[in-house]
Amino acid sequence: MPNVSKRPSMSNYRKQSRLTFSKCQALWNKQSRSSQIADIIKMNLGVYLKTPNQTRWNCWFDSSKFLLLHFKNSPSKFSKVCDALKLNRFSKNDLEFLEEYVVVMEPLCICLDVLQGEKNMYFGFLLPSITILLQKYDDIAKKNLIYCDSLVSLIKANVEKRFENFLTDPFLLSATVSHPFFKTIWLTDNDKKDRALSFFKKSCLEMFEQSNLPESEVSDSNMSDDANNYFNWSENKSKVDLSLEQEITRYLSKSPTKNLNILNEMPTVKKVFLKFNTPLPSSAAVERIFSIGGAVLSKKRGRMNDINFENVLMLKCNKSLS
Repeated sequence: MPNVSKRPSMSNYRKQSRLTFSKCQALWNKQSRSSQIADIIKMNLGVYLKTPNQTRWNCWFDSSKFLLLHFKNSPSKFSKVCDALKLNRFSKNDLEFLEEYVVVMEPLCICLDVLQGEKNMYFGFLLPSITILLQKYDDIAKKNLIYCDSLVSLIKANVEKRFENFLTDPFLLSATVSHPFFKTIWLTDNDKKDRALSFFKKSCLEMFEQSNLPESEVSDSNMSDDANNYFNWSENKSKVDLSLEQEITRYLSKSPTKNLNILNEMPTVKKVFLKFNTPLPSSAAVERIFSIGGAVLSKKRGRMNDINFENVLMLKCNKSLS
């Protein structure tokens, strides 16, 4: 949080965060640098403390939450550890700050952990996750926070700025509505709900026409007017529109569910789902593949050709399927 704490409107947060996190950092450093001190911590608290690292973006939040949990479980033992390590004890203000910090940062951390998932994760999760996140910060802003009230406003303002255009994007709206778990239940505003439904229905119509009516869109300029009038497909088209409308109505009337098998009953909606939900909302899964690739292409395998490298990487990434 160093960049956040430099903002002038966050002086209260800045002052207390420096005092509290300096004590936390001193305790984490002691454990990381000495196995004897780590044993003292485990002997008194029953566990080793989680410590921040450079590989996980939310490690600072996880470490702070873990420290707070064990501090609240046994304040006397925690103070005993601080005394044994010749560190400043945590005060009441430190405890209040950590409680507020965890409350404020937890929705954001959970949201990003969800979106960075690789299994059972689809593009349609993005908009509901952002919408729920903003709602949670509206609820947190109503609480009487002493230190982190300005942090709530700052996070909410930046999330809104970053995802303002995404919340009205037709592709993302179609991806979300076509997911059986979300549909339009995450939207409370009727105008936004109508706009999302219109994009979804338009996507369904385009998909239906591509799949079922390729020949009906072809016109023969050499055909006479009498022939054009004779071969009138308006009745068939109305039946097609009616069947598609029935499929969409049946889909929207079903209760929200994470079971994607219900899409097998609605082929057009299923095709829309596959088209718009194939991408992942985060690049974390790709970054994990890069990490695996770095481990595969070691010094001893420096002469591996492209085909063998791709095959080994494929096996490494899918070893759970064997």
